[in-house]
Amino acid sequence: MLNDLQRRAAGRAGVPADRIHRVPNFIDLPEAPATEQRGSHALFAGRLTASKGVDVLVGACAVARLPLRIVGD
Repeated sequence: MLNDLQRRAAGRAGVPADRIHRVPNFIDLPEAPATEQRGSHALFAGRLTASKGVDVLVGACAVARLPLRIVGD
């Protein structure tokens, strides 16, 4: 499993808890430095599935009047 969402889904599907293991990303990336600078748009890059909550992001960007770019399949 990559995350808790997948772990819970496997449990609901009947996979025994002792057979579910989280495997973290295999590389460590340095944390990006914080910045006060605001970009001109928001970006979503990923799978376009309901579990990703892209609909919530679209709504939030609309309220904030922030252009959104979506990349995914």
